[in-house]
Amino acid sequence: MQSTCPEVLSLQIPAEPELMPFLQDIWPLDAEQATEEDRRRTELYRENLARERFQKSSSHLSDFLQGLGLTIDILPPRPDQVARAAQLTQRTNQFNFTTVRRTEGELASALAEGLQCRVVEVSDRFGDYGLVGVLLFTLNAESLQVDTFLLSCRVLGRGVEHAMLRHLGEAAKEAKARFVDASFLPSAKNAPAARFLVSWPSMQPGTDGALDGRSDGIQHYVLTEEAARSFSYVPPNEEAPASEETTPVGDSQRAAPADLLAESRSLVWARFAQQHRTPQITCERLRGIRARPSEAPALVQPRNAREAHLQRIWRDALLLEVGIDDDFFALGGTSLLAVTVFACIEREMGLRLPLALLVECPTIASLAARLEGPRSLASLVVLHQANDDASGSFNETTPLFLVHDADGETLLYRNLARRLGHRRSVYGLQPRANAGAAIVHTRIEEMARHYIAEMRKVRSHGPYLLGGLCAGGVVAYEMTRQLEQMGEAVRLVALFDAADVEAVPRRHLEGMKRLARLRAAIRAAPLHDLPGVLAKKAVGFSSYRLETRIRRTRDRLAVSALRVCLDYGLPIPSWARGVSVRTVYTVAEALYKPRHRVREDILLFRATSGEGPEEPSAQRYADPNLGWAPRTAKAVRVFDVPGGHGSMLQEPHVEVLAAHLTDYLEGLAGEPESSPFPKQADQNVPKAKTQTWT
Repeated sequence: MQSTCPEVLSLQIPAEPELMPFLQDIWPLDAEQATEEDRRRTELYRENLARERFQKSSSHLSDFLQGLGLTIDILPPRPDQVARAAQLTQRTNQFNFTTVRRTEGELASALAEGLQCRVVEVSDRFGDYGLVGVLLFTLNAESLQVDTFLLSCRVLGRGVEHAMLRHLGEAAKEAKARFVDASFLPSAKNAPAARFLVSWPSMQPGTDGALDGRSDGIQHYVLTEEAARSFSYVPPNEEAPASEETTPVGDSQRAAPADLLAESRSLVWARFAQQHRTPQITCERLRGIRARPSEAPALVQPRNAREAHLQRIWRDALLLEVGIDDDFFALGGTSLLAVTVFACIEREMGLRLPLALLVECPTIASLAARLEGPRSLASLVVLHQANDDASGSFNETTPLFLVHDADGETLLYRNLARRLGHRRSVYGLQPRANAGAAIVHTRIEEMARHYIAEMRKVRSHGPYLLGGLCAGGVVAYEMTRQLEQMGEAVRLVALFDAADVEAVPRRHLEGMKRLARLRAAIRAAPLHDLPGVLAKKAVGFSSYRLETRIRRTRDRLAVSALRVCLDYGLPIPSWARGVSVRTVYTVAEALYKPRHRVREDILLFRATSGEGPEEPSAQRYADPNLGWAPRTAKAVRVFDVPGGHGSMLQEPHVEVLAAHLTDYLEGLAGEPESSPFPKQADQNVPKAKTQTWT
């Protein structure tokens, strides 16, 4: 049977003692949650056979479609339809714009957070196809953004997809959005979706992975809402082709791992049932451990239990055999993998460590030794060291100093540091801590003075190059102001998606987001559940507002107590210990009132895409300069960078940011190497210009 019909799963049953364990571990026999479509599968196949017979008796495709009497219903999903919608995202490959997979829980959470959903049910004279399509989208003031557009292959080529697009056009019109914007990510199987997209009128695809925070290769197809509403299906005047779109096959099957395809399906599942009976063994088999790089040093085994524990954590993150003397970054470690490693250390070892500790201690041996002693970090860390033979003009080799973000981290700058070339050293400035405080400086002015002192240990006099992400940009600005008051020159003030503390947020932005989530919940709820949904939302909103006010009051009190104790050398009370860097900075920012201008241009690098924590500052503030124009005597030069608020500093987006920054620094190389000026009062600073560069 295995030789003649390899598509049929044929298993050789073992002897009695092994029979039940064997059957329990045959994965294809695992029963998933059955949907209504699953229960009607046999009936659906019978109906498809009747359609096939009718299709063969029709002379043209238009006659066949007209005789079907197709009915298409596109509506918000009922609660009992969410499981089927999620199932379609996991199984549909051919007509699926992005192949984003979601479990039932993930889809329910996304709908609760404001993602809008429509499900497509189709029937004809022969019977009911069931729920065969899913639309997921969001609405903003300008466009309807299509997250998911998928349709089961058994109804393709019958105008259903065109009706789905018209529905999106109607939704855009109702929301007063001008465009329907659909993302398309090519895959090995979704050519039918691509053919449909290129048939859109007056359309040319554009590639820009930054639009939704994903890698390059995503194509965007945009139609006006009017064109979407009027897009109709005109069947070709020929016999219906015997193609994948019209063949009555089921949803696409799961594929086996690529390295197992050489074996027959039956042998693969039998071997998995016999040799991979635990999740740990299965994960090791599927993921695999890569070979060590040929240039890696000799593998040195752990000498104690702590090093062995760290070795296992590193091995699981890097998928690589690791020795205690191996450098984390030399083995391919990234700042994102560092987050995984330190999360595991906190979960398994009970130690919460700053990510930048990995810069100081990049090996298991050095990290384990550091954990035996004080765990606080130096305020100045080397993110990238220039080559010893580096040469060039003064400006070309001037080090760059980058201030930590609101969480006190500097490891996020490592990718940028490595891309700025071999001749320039890059340093990170991070909080000074002690046993009771994550940061001992509770005012932005104090932070700036401390970081200037640390910076001068490396470079005693200017000119200086400064920058920072978000909170780090605000502190870098205050450092610039203080340095200029000392008579020092600052040639670079680079702000990465940082907003001035007095920048005005967009009006009603949060209220509009809450309203959108409420509208989505109302549309998704059955009419009889609507009072309960509204009551739940009202209670949730009131609780959120109350909890937010309590938390902010508690944070202000804790930071105030911490400040007094640090100022006067008093013991820190237990309830004020452990206050996070972000909390301290948030309170400090609320009290910071800058009233001065710096003498140089401000370089503002704006993120362009992202949601939630990754939402760009440009979407949250009304001023495109994010409030910085009054803070400079020259101009704000704006550079738009792909990626979100934090991911703009991660690959591949950081390449664009680094290129802009490198070009600017090379421009400085042709100017005088320093421009010292005497100390003078702030009122003598020239009036700010309002010119913005892009």
